[in-house]
Amino acid sequence: MLIVVQIPFLLRGATEEYIFKSAPINLGNYTPPPSGWIFTWNLCCRNATILNLNNAGGLGMTLRAKMFSYNGLPAMPCYNSSPAIAERPLEHFCSGYYYQYAQTAFDKELDSLYYNWDLPADGNAPGLTYIPFIAPYSVTNPYPGFVDLDHNTGLVSYSSVLGAQGDFVSCIRVDEFRCGVKVSETFRDIQFNVSTSCPPVYGGNINYPPYAILSWGGPFVSYFDTVNAGENVALQFMIVDTNLNDGPTPTFQQITFNGISPQFGTNDTSATDCLIPPCATLNHPSPTTFVVGEFFAFNWQTSCNHVASFFNSYQNKGVYQFVLRATDDFCPAPAINNYLITFVVVGPEITVNGDTLFCNFPGTDFIWYLDGIQIPGADASFLITTANGVCSVSTVAAGECRLFAPPKPIIVAGMESETLNLFNAEVVPNPTSGLFNINLQSLNSGSGFILINDMSGRKVRQFDQHFRQGENNIPIDLSGFDAGVYLLHLSTGNTSLHRKIVVN
Repeated sequence: MLIVVQIPFLLRGATEEYIFKSAPINLGNYTPPPSGWIFTWNLCCRNATILNLNNAGGLGMTLRAKMFSYNGLPAMPCYNSSPAIAERPLEHFCSGYYYQYAQTAFDKELDSLYYNWDLPADGNAPGLTYIPFIAPYSVTNPYPGFVDLDHNTGLVSYSSVLGAQGDFVSCIRVDEFRCGVKVSETFRDIQFNVSTSCPPVYGGNINYPPYAILSWGGPFVSYFDTVNAGENVALQFMIVDTNLNDGPTPTFQQITFNGISPQFGTNDTSATDCLIPPCATLNHPSPTTFVVGEFFAFNWQTSCNHVASFFNSYQNKGVYQFVLRATDDFCPAPAINNYLITFVVVGPEITVNGDTLFCNFPGTDFIWYLDGIQIPGADASFLITTANGVCSVSTVAAGECRLFAPPKPIIVAGMESETLNLFNAEVVPNPTSGLFNINLQSLNSGSGFILINDMSGRKVRQFDQHFRQGENNIPIDLSGFDAGVYLLHLSTGNTSLHRKIVVN
């Protein structure tokens, strides 16, 4: 584990930044408890000038993060990297101005992220103290003015009250989920200053931040779209700022633009050297500077790689975010706007309507499977089911590669009376190193089979099995197979039961 701590110290007119980096720490073959492990780093003391905390000068500043177990896996070997917030924190705001800045984080495993306000902290675990805000400030409104946090993107919109000034603290928590299981919490505890010493721009107006205009419409704050793997996506926009800096000879402000995302390639202009190639590109390298306005073209050729299963989190989609940052050169506090582009890249999925399954993906060369076995002649985008089991389908995306839909257990209409409760099974241990037992309770005796598929639908093991009435204990060995998630299917007659197995 690598712990990096960045501490900005705000001085009037300048910011000092200190970076503390620990040596790697091996957490051993231990599993975090349900409450998680908490990692803390404490600094004494907070500034006495902070206005939204009581007796701030007597409080320390604690940076913290939490790590939770995923499906009972031990901490080593490491199965997760915490999300990293893309932007350095803003430390200086002008009173009466509007800002939109990004607390957006990127996660290299593409886990789901959710953003919330939280309380700042002092001390070290387990003696951590959570610090309440004093009225009129609160955990969800720690600023003097109006503030809004987008819980899905991490974008913060802030309009400060004209005339407000002083130092304030806020805290953002980033929750990380994998297949619906929380695996980490990352906290950003920062101090910022609101100042009344910002002069007007030319004409006597306050300084407004740069704004973005889509090529086919008006200004935008964020853009969201869902695309199929293999599609090319393109977006054109302009960054505009017509403010003039005041002075003996008024001049247009210089605007600096940055594209920020691990999915951008080198300098934001290359289709290589990103998290998952092919990379997204811009027509200008980052950073780029200009005055008044500049045209930008975003382009990305998606591929099957972009719906890959990360660390066995088989969601058949990938969520990719791109932060666009535009700032002017206004002094003492540049105005800033952050814009967020989000693309959800999806693969095939199976939907059910009566006895018919549909593959909702514009692919070619469809192949349907039942219990991991290819169904002869089933090569259309739909399948009429005639038997219980686990169905899956594969298709070729944009002539590029073959993608599999997540397997879907199917019960044919009219066969429900055979019930799925004729027997019940438990897999122990799960997760497993490969060796596990199926502990099964059956109400009747009978012959059937056991089938194990990987998440692509490929058959891994299959053998006939006699189930006796009462308790059955069936040993299984998958120790020679790759780590991942597997689907276990038990069938006897018209009765089926399905379990997921995690092999680590």
